[in-house]
This record gives sequence, structure tokens and C-alpha cells, in this order.
Amino acid sequence: MDKDVEFDTAKGFIQRIALLVQRGYYFYCITKYPAAKQDKWKKIDNKLVEKYSANLLKYVTIYRKKKGLANFQALRYRDTCVLLHTPGIVPETYDDKFLDIHTNPLTLKVGDIVEYQIRMIEKPCKKGKDQKNHTKSPQKYQVDTILTNRCLRTLKGDLLALCPTRIPAIIVSKFAKLNRLLGCRSVRIQMYQIRDEVIAEAKKCGMNIPKNKLYISAETKFQPQHKKETG
Repeated sequence: MDKDVEFDTAKGFIQRIALLVQRGYYFYCITKYPAAKQDKWKKIDNKLVEKYSANLLKYVTIYRKKKGLANFQALRYRDTCVLLHTPGIVPETYDDKFLDIHTNPLTLKVGDIVEYQIRMIEKPCKKGKDQKNHTKSPQKYQVDTILTNRCLRTLKGDLLALCPTRIPAIIVSKFAKLNRLLGCRSVRIQMYQIRDEVIAEAKKCGMNIPKNKLYISAETKFQPQHKKETG
């Protein structure tokens, strides 16, 4: 049992949750820790891990799955703790309310502006034989992580507000900071949309900003749970 549930980075936190959902942890519960008890957050982590028998070793989770029991995982970033569990028998003594991500996408705010939504979407249907069996397949859905509409509007609005300054360097510098976001495909598509709108607005303000100046990283490397110490 691993009681270390804390993540140092928002990226690592979101990536790990998305990976667990992909592995069948479809049910979630979000718990907010009180700021006044920050010195006790790790103790709260330990209590949750023990209460739900969370973060067990792989061979134990396999055994529990064979017995028809649900497996639990606990993860935390700052004051936000997410409990996840797989399908299976859940003791009635567990009093937290869990939601099914298939019908209730998981929304997590990990900063003043940045807010992600982890959801299940239907896989694109392939032609031919796979198309006939698509509706019957249990692997019909896939995990998708996006920025929420609220977050998207704020990020875009902040960039568009810079266009009247008519200083391309400021816009380019501000846009470059978007590469700190998660590098998954759906988020990159959203960034492309922001980029195109910024270029169009800049043109209206008399500036010509080439697309290659508003660089979008395709980095999808998984972030570790803890940052490496240097020195």
C-alpha cells in the first residue's frame, strides 16, 4: 500500500488520473482539504488510503478484481484529492459519493485559470468489419482530456486583449506560456483554435504574426509524481 498520494505538478496529476480512468477506474469522488489544516494534509491522505485500502500493489489489485471487489486509488494535488475506483463490490460503510465518469465528466481546477475536464468519448468507428461490431464492443469509449470552456475563454480573452497594443513580441511571449499546459491531442487542438483567432485579431489591428511564431509543443511525456531534486 502506497500512502504517498501527493503530486508535485498539475500535469502529472491530470495525466495519472486520465491513465487510471483508461485502466478502468471509472468512478470518482473529489475531496477538498481545508486550507486551515494544511499541516495535516498528509495525515488526511493516510486516513483516506487506509479507509479505502487504496493504492495497493498490482498483484493485490489483480486478486481483488478476480474476487469481484472494487480497487481504489487516491491522488492529490495541492488541496484537491481525487478518489477513484473500478467496477466491483464496494462496502456499504464507505460514505463518500462517487460519480460515473461516463455520465459525469471529471472537472479539476489546478490553478487560478487552468481547468481541465477528463471525460469519456466514443471511439471513432473504423470501416469494414470493425464498424459492424463497434456498437457491441466494451471498448467503445476512450478517455479524452480537454480544457474547460471557461478556461478556454479566459486564455483566449487575455491574448486577444493584447492585440490592440500592436506589439507582436508581447503576444508571442504570452502565447508561449500556453505550452506549459498538458500536451495531449485534444488540448493541442484547442490551442490551435486560440492561435488562429489571435492571428486573425492581430491582423485586424495591423499586425502580421506568422503561425510559426506562435509555436505549439507536441510534448506528451508523462510527468513524474515528484520533481527531481537538483543540487
